[in-house]
Amino acid sequence: MQLVKAGNEDPRDLPFRLESLMRGSYLLASAERLLLELIFDWPRRDRRMLLAGCGAGLFLETMLRAGFKVTGLDSHPHFVNRARLRLGDAVDLHLGHSDHMQFEDNAFDYVAILLSLNLSSEPESILREAYRVGRAGILVGLLNRCPAPVPEEADRIDSRTLRNNPVQPLPWGRLKKMLNNCVPWERVLVRSVLPGPQRTWTDTNWANRLNRRTYPLDWGAFYAVRVDLQSEYAGLPLRALGTRPEMV
Repeated sequence: MQLVKAGNEDPRDLPFRLESLMRGSYLLASAERLLLELIFDWPRRDRRMLLAGCGAGLFLETMLRAGFKVTGLDSHPHFVNRARLRLGDAVDLHLGHSDHMQFEDNAFDYVAILLSLNLSSEPESILREAYRVGRAGILVGLLNRCPAPVPEEADRIDSRTLRNNPVQPLPWGRLKKMLNNCVPWERVLVRSVLPGPQRTWTDTNWANRLNRRTYPLDWGAFYAVRVDLQSEYAGLPLRALGTRPEMV
């Protein structure tokens, strides 16, 4: 997989650079909440999920806590080692490329591609491989806007680090065409979070009321796409059914 680099920064470190910012942490928490809401009825027990382009393991931890049997794949030994230090033996980690995976067909129940499509020059190749190795579904997460440091962070953070991040915009209209070309899907759900200006990305009552909601398509700073390859839903209490995102 070809990654677009900015200076000496490795784009796979993006989630951890975001964690160092107040607004970045708020964005990541909102993204995690959206991802879990979008797959709320995917079965978890004994289901295998691959995170393609897992980096140093931030979202590996998310899916592990959610109850999946998690495998991570990254093309750089440094990030695989960092993920292993973070998660130990709780996750199966592999060195390899997301656009040419070493796994057999249908080796996993689900494949998650979180931020990797933003950072790749060959997103369609990654989607094709995800369809090949995934049996039941694909989860995609994309970043539309990087957060800027708040004033009190300016002294300790070089703002050029995030300004120069090689995030490649991938709007829903373009991604939908890719999915139609690469993946014979059964159902697709798309939602986003954080549609407002970055001054609203703050842990206050009024901002949380705005940002707890999810919004259509790619309106927000982060959007996620659930691609069902075949119907496979877990049994849930009736009160949970009202949170189901709309199909597009």
